Amino acid sequence: MRNIIAGNPFSCLLKVLTGLVLICTAAACSKDQAALNPDLPVSRLLVSNAITDSVSNGISLYNPADVVPLGNESGFNMQNPFPTGIIYDQMDNRGFQFGSLSKTIKSFSVNTDGTLRFLNSFTDTLITDGRALAYNYFNKSLYITSTADSTLLVYANANTKIGSATSSDSIKLSAKPFGVFYAKGRVMLVMGEDRQILVSEPSVLDSAASNAQSLIVNEAVLLSGIWYDVDRDLLFLTDLGDQANASDGAILIIEGATAKIAAGGTVSPDRRISG
Repeated sequence: MRNIIAGNPFSCLLKVLTGLVLICTAAACSKDQAALNPDLPVSRLLVSNAITDSVSNGISLYNPADVVPLGNESGFNMQNPFPTGIIYDQMDNRGFQFGSLSKTIKSFSVNTDGTLRFLNSFTDTLITDGRALAYNYFNKSLYITSTADSTLLVYANANTKIGSATSSDSIKLSAKPFGVFYAKGRVMLVMGEDRQILVSEPSVLDSAASNAQSLIVNEAVLLSGIWYDVDRDLLFLTDLGDQANASDGAILIIEGATAKIAAGGTVSPDRRISG
């Protein structure tokens, strides 16, 4: 399985292929972001490879990523076996990768020549089933979904953590969270088989989701990944579909997402890409 994070100024793609899960998230570059990192192109693609040893390349970088076929691939060994999640923040030029065997979160930056530079790492042995990552650039908080025990973990000041660490907050949920995204002061969670999206400020999120906005996605089977395009108000979801059918996955796209989430209830995707 591979989790992918991509920089793409035009769109976000989440696609499920035979034996391969691609979670592509757009690191769209605004004028302010470009000023912070003017030499970082937004067409590079980072792939977290689910290797099970410390000698294989755990991250692949494709440059450029906005061409077909993809550009040249470079491999990097982060010595972080069996990674299950990766996120990259263009504004901070910092990425995080979670290794499920060691329960270690390693961070890195992307050099202007496309190579990666290790920054720091910390280990939390209490993580049960870490899956997806999201990052708040403004307060440097890292969010990790732990699916098996229905938990959202929060790590404050993740950019400076080293050694052994525990989460700053552990939020128990009523369903199993798969994907997570952070935007505009709120976390967006997809709750797997419940076909549910929860949106809430992290500080008021609780197991009853009493302060969260909720939306059920019709036609979905097993929601896994989530990405929100703030500028276009588009919500992209990965539906893994029937796990017995390798070609059953889809990308679900919801337009005008803000109003639909606020209204709650159920919604049907405006667009669906299967393959």
